[in-house]
Amino acid sequence: PAEMLEDRKGSKGEKDSVIPRAVVHRLDRGTSGLMVIAKTPLAERSLSEQAMFKTRGAKKRFVAILHNLPRLASASNSAAHRLYVDSPIGRDDEHPGSMAIRPLPDGRSAVSIFHLHAHCAQRGISLVSVELNTGRQHQIRVHAARVLGAPVANDETYGERSAVERLRDEFGKLGKGRPMLHSWSLEMPHPNVSAPALNMRCPLPRDMLAIISETWPELSEDPSTWGHWEVTATFVFPIELSSAKSRCLMLHAKF
Repeated sequence: PAEMLEDRKGSKGEKDSVIPRAVVHRLDRGTSGLMVIAKTPLAERSLSEQAMFKTRGAKKRFVAILHNLPRLASASNSAAHRLYVDSPIGRDDEHPGSMAIRPLPDGRSAVSIFHLHAHCAQRGISLVSVELNTGRQHQIRVHAARVLGAPVANDETYGERSAVERLRDEFGKLGKGRPMLHSWSLEMPHPNVSAPALNMRCPLPRDMLAIISETWPELSEDPSTWGHWEVTATFVFPIELSSAKSRCLMLHAKF
C-alpha cells in the first residue's frame, strides 16, 4: 500500500532523513546484509516490535572481522570463545555522529555476545560472529572498539588509522565507509501467527570473503559451519596451522 512509503513518525535521530514506514529497522551506513521490509501496516507493527527488540522474538547475528585479538578481561561472563559485553551506549558529545560508552541514564542498555572463531597474529585480525540482545546505533562497533579493544576492521570512525591503512595495503581496494561488518542471520516469528517462523540468511559479501579465504582458507564460506552458538561447545585453543600462515589460529568446536 502507498501508506507504507510515507515517512515514519517519531524520532529517528536524523533531522533531515526520510524513512518509509516499510523500513522497520536499519543497518549502520556501510554495513551489508539482511534488512526486513514490511508490506502492510499489520506486518509493520509486528516486525518493528521484534526487529527493535521490544519483544524477545528476534534473533540477530552478525559476522565481523576485527583488528587485534579481543580482550577477554574486558567482557563479563566470558570464556576464550565467548565474550559477553553489557555496556550502555549513548551519544559521543566530543564527536558528533558517533556513539560512546556512557553510564546510565545518559546511555541506554546495550548487550552484545561476541563469539571468537579465528585469530591471525601475523595480520593482527580476528573473525567473530555477534549476537545482539539490544539494537543500539553502532552497537557492535562501539562494543568491539571501546570495550574489547578490537575495532571492526576498516572502520574509520572507531578504529585506528594505521590499522585501517595496513589492511587496505594488504587486501587492495576496501571501500571507505565500509566496516567489515555483515548482518548474516535474522530469525523472528512471522507476522501471520499461522505461518512458519522467518529464518533468513544472507551470504557473506565478496570483500569479507576475500579476507577470510586468504587468512583462514580452511574455513567454509558458510558461518553456520564455523562452530556452535551455544556455550556448551568445547573448544581447543590454540591450534597452529602447518601452512605459511602458521600464526593464524583457529578455534574448532567439538560436539
